Amino acid sequence: MKPAVEKAIQKYLNSPDGDIKRIYPVIDKIDFNYRLAPLNIQDLYLKDYVTVDLYLNTPPTEDPPHIDDLWYLYRLDEHYLMDYHMPRIYKLFGLDNFSYMTNVYTPDTKGGYHNMREISNRGNIVTEK
Repeated sequence: MKPAVEKAIQKYLNSPDGDIKRIYPVIDKIDFNYRLAPLNIQDLYLKDYVTVDLYLNTPPTEDPPHIDDLWYLYRLDEHYLMDYHMPRIYKLFGLDNFSYMTNVYTPDTKGGYHNMREISNRGNIVTEK
């Protein structure tokens, strides 16, 4: 993926009038990054993938909610976003689907973020295209 296309996708994802912000108003910001897999993995099964970091605009908490509660609390299903909505967005830019890794961040009371993926130990790349 060319850097200009990657930047255009990030801009599209963060547009206040875009589909993602309309469907998931709990998302404050999205960081979208295209990555090439390390060479030792490329030979096996994975050439490239994207990382998508979702920063939520929820009230700050001292302790993060459980990752399985994201749908119940905020109507956010990051896998549905990636499996259903992102392929449609890729098509707008003339791209095929990508394997992905998501991270979800919720505000903490110290001005930073809780990384929900680190808390749940679910950091695997989803390789089904």
